Amino acid sequence: MSTFSRTATLFSTVVLGSMLATTTVSSVNTVVNASETETTQAATTKKNYALKILQGDKDATSTASQFYLDTISLEKQANGNYYAYLTSNTPVNLGDKPISSEDTQHQVVEMGTTEKNGHNQTVYRLTLTADELASGQPIKTKVHVKLDAMDYDHKYDIRLAIQGFKPETAASSSANTSSS
Repeated sequence: MSTFSRTATLFSTVVLGSMLATTTVSSVNTVVNASETETTQAATTKKNYALKILQGDKDATSTASQFYLDTISLEKQANGNYYAYLTSNTPVNLGDKPISSEDTQHQVVEMGTTEKNGHNQTVYRLTLTADELASGQPIKTKVHVKLDAMDYDHKYDIRLAIQGFKPETAASSSANTSSS
């Protein structure tokens, strides 16, 4: 390695090292702000609402309603959308997950399954827009029912009628913002 290369390497190490030290000190605010943002987001709460599961094409109760809990949890996200947590509740003798989501519109994520009182409870997280919820109309979703022991395999449209949800009004959201 030539003297020039050694000098250049040493110089860049010193300059880079001082930049890193400066960057680290000035980045503390960024780290603190990021930490506060994560804490604020983690402080969001889920609210439970009564749920009616309706047939896909009429306002009659769906047979599928007997295989879901009659509540749904909503959790508002920073972008204004909501996570909706829907829980299936199927007898253990029907298998681990005889009902699954086929919904491609609501970014459905299966959160996990637990056994409780002889039933498998699988929680599904759907992403719902504020407009969907504010419309007051039941939210359409798709489910797949597969019962191997009975040779039953069908897909259905169902609608989720969330009872008692009141969208945040513009007045209440603007009250939370400060003006200068």
